Amino acid sequence: MLVRTDYDGGLLLSDILFAVSYSALPAAACVGLIRTGRILDETSHAVTAAAADNAAAEARRFERRRFDGLTHDGVIATLLQASRAANTPLLAGYGRSTLESLDGLRSGAAPAEHVEIVRWLANLRAVVADIDDTVPVLVNESADRLGPMPGMVATLLVSATGEAVRNWQRHASTPVRAAVCEVTVTVERTAVTVEITDDGAGFDTTAVPSVRIGLRANIIEAFADLPGGWSSIDSLPGRGCRVCVGWTTT
Repeated sequence: MLVRTDYDGGLLLSDILFAVSYSALPAAACVGLIRTGRILDETSHAVTAAAADNAAAEARRFERRRFDGLTHDGVIATLLQASRAANTPLLAGYGRSTLESLDGLRSGAAPAEHVEIVRWLANLRAVVADIDDTVPVLVNESADRLGPMPGMVATLLVSATGEAVRNWQRHASTPVRAAVCEVTVTVERTAVTVEITDDGAGFDTTAVPSVRIGLRANIIEAFADLPGGWSSIDSLPGRGCRVCVGWTTT
């Protein structure tokens, strides 16, 4: 048995330190990667959960706004019209339309994914005619007009138009003068605009109470929350009213 007695202890210490330092860097890198991966996983889960919560909150807010608008435009408007006049085919049709919309809301049915411009224009004309068939609907279309639009956009544009025409019908005329209303639709390659104008009594837009569901839910808030959507309401007492809603592809 041979035993080496002349081995330098200092070299042993340096060898140990070299081995430790040589392996420490990869080990530290592995620990860092594991820690970073854990943080990324936790962050990803938190972001996903927050996104799901935000989406759920937005969906609830949208359904609430949709319900408020339908209650105002359909239920209240139908009952108000029924209290002012005898039963007519037009009133019965509007009542059926309201009930169908309520059934769709209860079943959770979403608007069509996309709607052809021709069909959308027909729906818009029908809504205006249901309110007052003397209101003209003028259409300006570019040669390279927009293709099918998202169903939600189509629904909001028709709803806002109906609300604006109903406001004209209820408030614009005076005992000495009947106000005139006109709807103008402009369809371009990347945008759709609907303008509802009248020469009636007008009103102070700054004095409209925040509880006015029609203006707030169907026009202002609806298009503020719609990507690519916009709206404006211009009116002064004695100067008529101009409501403009639109959507631009994004």
